[in-house]
Amino acid sequence: MPFLQELIEEPFEVWLTFERHRGTGKVVLRRRSIKLLGIPGGSLLFVAHARAGLFEGWTLVPATPTQLMRWRLGKLVWGRGGSVTEVAGAVPGAG
Repeated sequence: MPFLQELIEEPFEVWLTFERHRGTGKVVLRRRSIKLLGIPGGSLLFVAHARAGLFEGWTLVPATPTQLMRWRLGKLVWGRGGSVTEVAGAVPGAG
């Protein structure tokens, strides 16, 4: 997967959140890493989920203010430069 190593080594933000599985009701702690990727004609948010040290999945979505806020859930545990708004400043229309 292109950019996966970059997301792991140099994320813009890392969030921790408790989530309940819809089927089992079991609550787990998930880590969400967010990376902004510049591409020709725009930018994408690359978001990966990890649980118990293993990546469960990832997605690429258009970098919009709405999408950015959708993925910012839980407790911010790391942000580049310590700023929660750094990614928002790079997302068109977010700040």
